[in-house]
Amino acid sequence: MLYFQEKKSQTFKSYKKDEALIKTQHSNQIKIVHSDRGGEFTSKQITQHQDQKGTIRELTVHDSPPQNGTAERGMRTHAKRARALLLASGLPCFLWEEAMRHTTWLQNHTPAQALAGQTPYKAKNKRKPHLGGIHEFGVAAYVKDLKAGKLESRAQMGRFMGYDSESKGYRIYWPQKRSVTVERNVVFNENDVQTLENFTNIQSDLLAEGERDKVIQQPENNIEKAEDPDSQSVSHPETEHKINETNRTPPPSNSVPFPSTNDKTAETTPEPEDESQQPLYGQG
Repeated sequence: MLYFQEKKSQTFKSYKKDEALIKTQHSNQIKIVHSDRGGEFTSKQITQHQDQKGTIRELTVHDSPPQNGTAERGMRTHAKRARALLLASGLPCFLWEEAMRHTTWLQNHTPAQALAGQTPYKAKNKRKPHLGGIHEFGVAAYVKDLKAGKLESRAQMGRFMGYDSESKGYRIYWPQKRSVTVERNVVFNENDVQTLENFTNIQSDLLAEGERDKVIQQPENNIEKAEDPDSQSVSHPETEHKINETNRTPPPSNSVPFPSTNDKTAETTPEPEDESQQPLYGQG
């Protein structure tokens, strides 16, 4: 379960919510809490609440993230998956919350090695999850418009964000409104999604210092051309010199750009040698 917060001061509220969920839904209690020494976990408010409930606190030593490795690796995995979903779908980065929520849903419905090949959903609910009709994140979703006029489009296109946890519906993102709603009458177009072929390489000077030595989405066509020495063209200085001479444009002249008709006829029609050869007017 992920809880999204705008401020660290909301940690105690999320903790109480998760504690109530575990007690009500699973008939269990939180006995031990393992966390780092962040102020949101060691505040006076949360420590008093844990003391009243009899919860044991286990804190890591300062500057020792490996002692909290499970939580650190879990957040790293969620962040990598969310980044992959956003890049593959071409959606903006401010939808990271929707991407993180969908990665959690995928993880709960994916077999885990720690559960002997079972999914977390089956381990919790004692039944296999229904995985029919899974759609790709960010695919085009056509939602039926119930308020459309007689001559207007019967559907509006959005983007699939995942499945809603509180209702039997789909979470749809509307690019024009920059909002997410839950819809039911949806038709998906699996072919309308951005692929990796549409990506472009990022210049090395625009990357961070730690990413400059890495090759990011190098196209295969460029790699094949670079590896094939026969495909590379060899330049000859003599041939290039001859081509440059033939393609050299002559210097501009002082002639009239649009010559008159008399000049053309004078070049094509020969002048008669004597007056007897001149044509007489009125004959023929």
